[in-house]
Amino acid sequence: NTLHNLIIRKQDQDYVGLFGYIGNKGVVISLKIELHPNFPVVGKNYVGGLAGCIDSSYIGDCIVTYGQASNPYGAGINATGENVGGLLGYAINSQIFDCQYRAFSVTGKKKVGGCIGSIKNSFVRNCRVNNINASIAGTDTIGGVFGFSDNCKLTNIEFLGSKVEADEAGAGGVIGKSRKDSLINNKMTKGQIKAKRFVGGIIGDAFSSYISNCYSLNSGSI
Repeated sequence: NTLHNLIIRKQDQDYVGLFGYIGNKGVVISLKIELHPNFPVVGKNYVGGLAGCIDSSYIGDCIVTYGQASNPYGAGINATGENVGGLLGYAINSQIFDCQYRAFSVTGKKKVGGCIGSIKNSFVRNCRVNNINASIAGTDTIGGVFGFSDNCKLTNIEFLGSKVEADEAGAGGVIGKSRKDSLINNKMTKGQIKAKRFVGGIIGDAFSSYISNCYSLNSGSI
């Protein structure tokens, strides 16, 4: 199933996405969302191409990409607040498998990720940012795939993009800030990472997290 040319312009609103909120036992499978090539999804807090927030839900085989155009670089996510992601703004108590973000910039203020802005108590497998021109940027806690992660199992995660940049602190190739996570087979295979402090190829700022078989081939500032 494919949705073409998604446009959402709600700059002063929270919970913005194709779905604003997906609640208990929600399921979304095999959905492709093409963002309008000239207009980013716009919101304030809890903003994502697929959903602003999910709770106790299952997301599988979903892609956020861009529609066909000669100059599609406007396709992205542009928020002014926190919890901003290419697919999901915020996820808790959920399972997310085989999802990708293929559009361009994802920008916000804090807790900004290429796929998910913030995630807690969840399991993610085979999730990636897959566009060499994708940039993830904000002020604090910025990650190539996840901005902030707490008590999650993250397996086979990849950032293949242009840059991850925090104006202040906490920039990581995969996660901006990690707390009590388990990371297995995660990688950053392309892109630059920049911040004033707490900068890492995989995680910018970590506490009590387990990391196994992860690597970064970044070409930027650490």
